[in-house]
Amino acid sequence: SASRLVGHTCVSEKFRQSQCRQVRMIPLHKALRTDAWRGRRAFVVGSGPSIKGLDLKAILRDELTIGCNEEYLIEPKIAFCQDVRFFFGDGSPMRVPAKDNPAWHSSPCPWVLPVFFRGHPDRPDPPYDDHGRIYEIKAATRPSSEHGGVEFVWGKSLEEGIYYGANCGLAALNLADVLGASPVYLLGFDCGSRGGRTHHHDRYPQEWAMDPSTENVVWRMWADDFRKIAPSVRAKVVNVCPWSGIDCFEKAEGFTAGGA
Repeated sequence: SASRLVGHTCVSEKFRQSQCRQVRMIPLHKALRTDAWRGRRAFVVGSGPSIKGLDLKAILRDELTIGCNEEYLIEPKIAFCQDVRFFFGDGSPMRVPAKDNPAWHSSPCPWVLPVFFRGHPDRPDPPYDDHGRIYEIKAATRPSSEHGGVEFVWGKSLEEGIYYGANCGLAALNLADVLGASPVYLLGFDCGSRGGRTHHHDRYPQEWAMDPSTENVVWRMWADDFRKIAPSVRAKVVNVCPWSGIDCFEKAEGFTAGGA
């Protein structure tokens, strides 16, 4: 039978599927309410090289944060992922237990809330090889005569869903916007490389690396998608990377700890 590599252990497809059935996929709106973060600032953290060397786990300890992909390591309030590759192996953000309390947003939460963004409606359930729960949010769509009959739109509520676009950061920003946060600070949203680095860390396997010959095309695609959705964002957005290729939001070199 087919097999997959989960962490360092090769397991059968049959075993993987049996474990997958034990996962509780809970709609995110069952745990959070739309506008739960209204009137508070929030941080959406990507993995760009501009945040290399920063201890964001300490800096953002008391902040409302959404960590994209590998940034679950900073222990954000929400560990956000739309790439099923992150569900394999030890250290996956989806292994982090969530606080089983629908009112967790009423005070600072010491537990990470793991959220899987299904994105495209045809995206399969993530391969999950442990017992636990994952909170899920879908893509916001509307009928279209193009794009295969559906168009992805900027979501206005958790029930409606969030935007599915060029990268995970767009969806995470929509989530912060739906939660009512403002301002929203973008950290590690560089949309460019520095010193040959496309990420601040080296934890991704080599086969995930961007192709240097085409990375500028990818950066432009991402920047164009941010530019497309910018008019729909309710929140004030500040990109804390002065040289970021994302040019549709205010830019800053930093922020004041504990500020508004």
